[in-house]
Amino acid sequence: MIAQLPTTASSADNRIWAAIVCYRAKRSSIENLLAVLLDQVSQVLVVDNDAASSELSRLEGPGVTYLPMTGNQGTAGAMNSAWRAGLQSHAEFMVCFDQDSEISPGFIGSLLRQWQTLQRASGQPIGGIGPVWKDRRTGRWLRALKPAGWRRQRVDGHSADHIEVDHLISSGCLIHRDTWLAIGPFDESLFLDYVDIEWSLRARSQGFRFFVTRNSDMRHSIGDSVVSIFGRSLWIHQPVRQYLLVRNHLLLWRRPYIRLSWKCRDAIQVAVKTALVLALSRPRWQRLGWILRGLWDGLLGRSGPIM
Repeated sequence: MIAQLPTTASSADNRIWAAIVCYRAKRSSIENLLAVLLDQVSQVLVVDNDAASSELSRLEGPGVTYLPMTGNQGTAGAMNSAWRAGLQSHAEFMVCFDQDSEISPGFIGSLLRQWQTLQRASGQPIGGIGPVWKDRRTGRWLRALKPAGWRRQRVDGHSADHIEVDHLISSGCLIHRDTWLAIGPFDESLFLDYVDIEWSLRARSQGFRFFVTRNSDMRHSIGDSVVSIFGRSLWIHQPVRQYLLVRNHLLLWRRPYIRLSWKCRDAIQVAVKTALVLALSRPRWQRLGWILRGLWDGLLGRSGPIM
């Protein structure tokens, strides 16, 4: 049973924590996010995956704890470390953020109020609730992906107070401690990409539901650049990231708790996106090499950081 939820995030005794996952982050970006978060949560963890060459430890102070990782533990390892630290101090909720995310005052409180409404009305446990988010480069609001079988339906995230979705990105997602403990930690074998999707799908297989709410919004960027094609955004990553993007999709398809319809539809989407990235970005041959390596390791079931 989920505990009674607080209705605000303005006092230190509400046990709401936030974590900012960092890797070679600009200190100014972290300072800007901290300035907004400190009025909304009781504690912020700055989780540093590049602690050896970072100056982020200087940010530690009232309400801010610096949490250095031993080497780069990836998104999954960093978020799991944040959760373990929060649980040791009896945190009830955690909201994780990427280092380039931007939110407004009242962001956390809006998530909590919508969670409380859903928890009271829903007959199923809530896995998480997240914001509607805007691509900072293009200015476009990203459409929500509803749960579906063989067909994926995208809808305007502002069309209702809340919309049930297939999965949530980790940045800006509010999760209760009982939920995290029930589902288990994030999968560190995936290291970086699709960690949030795997966790969401694992939770949904156990009966949890995920929602976005139009009452909270976030500015965020994916990849190194973005190309508009057929009215849709195609995010372009560094060639080495193509390895993880391809490999981790193949690793997800091995999971027995993910539905066959989801896997088939995902395979089509991956094939199309990979072909478009190869056609529209350079260096093409280097990118192709990483894609082929990702396919090979994914087929062999290899996981973890890029070696």
